[in-house]
Amino acid sequence: LAQEVSLWTFVRHPGVEPTNNAAEQALRTVVLKRKISGPTRSMRGQQFVARGFSAMESCRRQGRDLRDWMEQALRAWLGSGPVPSLLPSG
Repeated sequence: LAQEVSLWTFVRHPGVEPTNNAAEQALRTVVLKRKISGPTRSMRGQQFVARGFSAMESCRRQGRDLRDWMEQALRAWLGSGPVPSLLPSG
């Protein structure tokens, strides 16, 4: 019952889907690639792969260029630019 309000969000907001199919479809590619290439051997490797695929999928869904985002992220890490966001603009 504590989750009831969240469960019916799609009724109140037209843009919200009633299923999580989009999220499952986004994960499918990652799961298949991991299955083919094998698991990473460390927690750091798992985090790297998860974050990389998250950035890739976020850019793909927003129609953004992943290389541009990665260049901005690298410049920010080197201290010569702002940290780029993966949140959709607008």
